[in-house]
Amino acid sequence: MLTQQKPIVLSKQDHGLITEYLRNGTWLKPSDQPNAIQLEAELKRAEIVDNSDLPSDVVSLNSSVTVKEMRSGSRMTLKIVIPELANVKEKRISILSPIGTALIGFRKADVVQWTVPSGEKTFLIEDVKHETARAMS
Repeated sequence: MLTQQKPIVLSKQDHGLITEYLRNGTWLKPSDQPNAIQLEAELKRAEIVDNSDLPSDVVSLNSSVTVKEMRSGSRMTLKIVIPELANVKEKRISILSPIGTALIGFRKADVVQWTVPSGEKTFLIEDVKHETARAMS
């Protein structure tokens, strides 16, 4: 569950793609429904920018994000992807998953929270890396 109240920043391309996935609904598992509702609310508040104007430190689709869990200090690096490319073993996380929903549109140094089966977790976004267009194809 996101607790930060500042608007997220999204490229027009990501905003359109995420909106389409939410409208379609085929990739949503029943357990993802609360996250989808929350993500939809975030999309309405989002600052939408041209793809070329997206700041390099903003989490977007196809970016790799290093986060640190605040309580334990443990770190993990994940890649935020569209649902059909998700693979937890390869640390490719769907935009519609709780962690994908929590991270998208936030920036390096932001603190985000989300609820997992074991309770609420707080993470610091330590690094964001974007792939080049060539590497994504």
